Amino acid sequence: MKKNNKTAIALSSAVLALLLMGTACSNEKNSNASLSPSPSVSAVPTVPSSPDSSEALATESASPSASPETVESTGEYSGLQDGHTIEIVTDQGPTAFQVSPEIADKVDPWESGTKVKFQYKTDENGEQLSIVSIDKQ
Repeated sequence: MKKNNKTAIALSSAVLALLLMGTACSNEKNSNASLSPSPSVSAVPTVPSSPDSSEALATESASPSASPETVESTGEYSGLQDGHTIEIVTDQGPTAFQVSPEIADKVDPWESGTKVKFQYKTDENGEQLSIVSIDKQ
């Protein structure tokens, strides 16, 4: 009988640990939520079905504000931070930019302090900057 109790306790502990890990691995959006369940919200906008609804969606997705604008700038290349991020000192100070593997390979041999001209885009949240093209000045 004692063996069954130990097994039940071990099994209960394992289930509890899994439940705790599941709650600890929630995303940031849910980290501030209360413990009471909240209704789920669909990320897809609801569009009334009408003959013109497909035109409205096409117009909405083709708007200029939906695509990021390319910005031209200059600065001093500081170096490769990791395989996909470089640092450039701009007028705003040291700034990290995301780069493709091709651009990372291109700038890797450049020395720190190399003057550069580059084009970059900002993601839709305005948080991540990505180099589109870069050349020595």
